[in-house]
Amino acid sequence: MNELDLHDALTEIDESFIKEADRVLTSVPVCGETDAEQKLQGRRVHRRIVRIALIAACLIVLLVGTVYATTEAFRGESFLELIGTDGKEEDIRSGYVPIGETKQIGALELTLEDIIGDKNTVYVEISTNYELDAPDGWVWDVPAQINAKGKAILSLLPDEDMPSHMSFSTPFCRDGRLWLFCMISYDDGTDVNLSHLPMQLDIFGKDADGNPINQTFEWTNDYEAKNEVISLNKEMNGILLTDIKFSLTRMDIYFEAERVYGGEERYKTLPLEYIRLDDGRILQYSERNGMPIQFHGGVIKESPSEVKGLHVFNLLYGFSEDGILRLVPFERIQSICVGGEEIQIR
Repeated sequence: MNELDLHDALTEIDESFIKEADRVLTSVPVCGETDAEQKLQGRRVHRRIVRIALIAACLIVLLVGTVYATTEAFRGESFLELIGTDGKEEDIRSGYVPIGETKQIGALELTLEDIIGDKNTVYVEISTNYELDAPDGWVWDVPAQINAKGKAILSLLPDEDMPSHMSFSTPFCRDGRLWLFCMISYDDGTDVNLSHLPMQLDIFGKDADGNPINQTFEWTNDYEAKNEVISLNKEMNGILLTDIKFSLTRMDIYFEAERVYGGEERYKTLPLEYIRLDDGRILQYSERNGMPIQFHGGVIKESPSEVKGLHVFNLLYGFSEDGILRLVPFERIQSICVGGEEIQIR
């Protein structure tokens, strides 16, 4: 804060606070004075002192607020730019957690900057001090080959019973430095809620000189997972769409069907064409969206007589309007179109 900012802060203090302080001070007796004029002067001096103290206190609040806003900087815009989707960064704030933990491996510095998570998926951004001569965005050929693999720490479960999950990472450049983008995602059918769970991310690979990299980050997902379940009970071509589950980053559509041997192929995909928002806009769905790492497809479980499963659709970068990928707040989805039929869900 410079001198001009300081002047603005002093002059922008709400006068109502000053008037209220003056009113209270006027009613406070000044003890120890015998002369009426001395009493009046004493009140004036006392009021000026407290008035200055009040302004100073207001200024401290302004300064603290400025520092807090700086330390809690939200990089939602840069996150959306990286994954190539257009939307309001505030729509992902509920899952955003700043971390800022740094690990040193020789000359290489790794910082777990932040995460964005929901019920089933966590995205992690890791910065390094390794300089890159490349434009911002995904990069593939870099001297420092760094990878990451992560999971939730579920200490009550033995390793053989660990829920099914996937973990990927890919490098990118931001502001002339090497970064790492990671995704940890669990099947919704495992009923794992990642919010408030402890997490672990192992960093491995080689630095630019060929030296091995081996480091681990641990943190706790300090956020509340947004989610919603809507019953569908819609039959389409012998397949019953039972429920649709929403989270901050995903739309999972559940189904059941009688098992037909030799016809398993029809369970593997769901012909979702588009979604309609509350303002009437239609967003088309496509798996080809430029994201190098993402959760594709779904989960299918078969028994001798039936098939149950879910199909996963990404709300961060799976839907587009006029070729532009759009971030989709699930609360705004009014209907889905499957196999040429539009299904109203709200």
